Amino acid sequence: MGVRERLTEWMDIRASEFRILVLSVLGAFFIMGFAVLAGALRDAFYLGFFDADTLPYILYASLVLGLPGVAAFSRLMATRAPHKVMRTVIALVSGGLLLIYALVLLPGPRLDSRPASVLFYLWTVVAALLLTSGFWIIVSDVFAVREAKRLFGLISAGGAMGTLVTGVSLSASRHLPSPGPGNTVADAAGPAGTKSATRSPPQAGPAGELSHPHFESPPEADRGHRAA
Repeated sequence: MGVRERLTEWMDIRASEFRILVLSVLGAFFIMGFAVLAGALRDAFYLGFFDADTLPYILYASLVLGLPGVAAFSRLMATRAPHKVMRTVIALVSGGLLLIYALVLLPGPRLDSRPASVLFYLWTVVAALLLTSGFWIIVSDVFAVREAKRLFGLISAGGAMGTLVTGVSLSASRHLPSPGPGNTVADAAGPAGTKSATRSPPQAGPAGELSHPHFESPPEADRGHRAA
């Protein structure tokens, strides 16, 4: 008995279910990975131009746009072939992201970075909602109720693995060396990111003490130091 046969027997997977189950697990992996990656990128892009206090407002706006879109998308999935609708949504999401990239980052940008960050935020939130709901609609159509009770846990585990791998990859990428001037996150974030990234280095003060122009000691501490 091979490894595949032992694995399917241990997890109670029928031979006819193996291929579609693997595709479903991979689909959950990539969709949840996209959701985590898009969330990290849109927050970094948006916070490069706007204050963190405005995050709830942009999130509420994206939900106001996304929930009616999900309702219309679900109705469309019920009246049309779900696979064709899902392919169309994936093509639209990819085309929208490429269009934002072309308008902002290619030479001679045609769209300012501030409205582009808002557009990117709204687009990725709505895209994550549509892709996630569409994936589970298709999966629920493929498997019967008795099969779903056995296999949906494995599919959800694939989504959890996609979240974990993407999150760990993003954390590891923070420690990579910078590719050079002009390609850093602070440069891409604009004036707000550049201001926070370019701080004066610590300077040597009296008696070899280190002082920093942005972190000055309070007057009470100075008076206590002189008295000592």
